[in-house]
Amino acid sequence: LTGASGMPTVKKPVHQVTVAVTGKFHDGYNPLTGKPFKLVYQRVRKGLGNIENRGRMDLQIRVQVSIRDKQSPTQLQSRKRLAAATAAYKHLDNTAKTDWCRQAAKLRMTGFNLYIRRYCKAHPLTEF
Repeated sequence: LTGASGMPTVKKPVHQVTVAVTGKFHDGYNPLTGKPFKLVYQRVRKGLGNIENRGRMDLQIRVQVSIRDKQSPTQLQSRKRLAAATAAYKHLDNTAKTDWCRQAAKLRMTGFNLYIRRYCKAHPLTEF
């Protein structure tokens, strides 16, 4: 399941690969940085994830991302911005929320996610 770079590569959907997998996944090391990484399974819905899946839900293998510092200034600013965006969305009337849902449907997103994305682009972290 690893390519020449040492990073995980999967050519087939995981539901086809797992039939041939035996044993356990081992932690690996990124040959470019020398830092360790851990492989984990992630359950994803159809249309999401990094490889095509055929079923309604599927398992995919990915590298686990660890959070370095949960209380860094940037992380705290990001949390404040997301909290402000969520509060702003909750105060919209139903007509506005319906309009966001209509726009988002074209992008295969929810209205909430599209609103949050645009709010974050319009308000840089330095505001928070």
